[in-house]
Amino acid sequence: MTIRSIPFDSALDALRNGNPYPMLSDAVRFRSRVCQDAWKQKASDVRDVLEAACSRNASVRLADKIVQIFVEDPDTNNRDIATKLLQKCLIANNALNDQQYGEWLETIIPKTEIESAVASGRESQARIGTHISALLRRLVSG
Repeated sequence: MTIRSIPFDSALDALRNGNPYPMLSDAVRFRSRVCQDAWKQKASDVRDVLEAACSRNASVRLADKIVQIFVEDPDTNNRDIATKLLQKCLIANNALNDQQYGEWLETIIPKTEIESAVASGRESQARIGTHISALLRRLVSG
């Protein structure tokens, strides 16, 4: 079976639009081995961020990585994708309530520690929400 080659520019265009898979394939024609390693790493980072954002596990680290990849990196800059992913993270962060978190904690920690763990989780959730909201405001204001 012959694998059809993918022009580098097509794979790059896909990556810039949030699709890392063409760049990760063995079919892309790279200019050099160094170029290949660098672009495959960027594609891998994009894939990891997309998967993490879809997992509904919001974090400051994930939000910062989204900005790094889709705002600060000129090779993968796409503010629309950054905005959508940050909004997804904010929604996921705000979706968890104390009761759900407490019920989940009951499966892993002693009941006597649940109240303080829920309070700590609430503080963390608020910090994450504040951070993501600030990033979104910065994106929207330009």
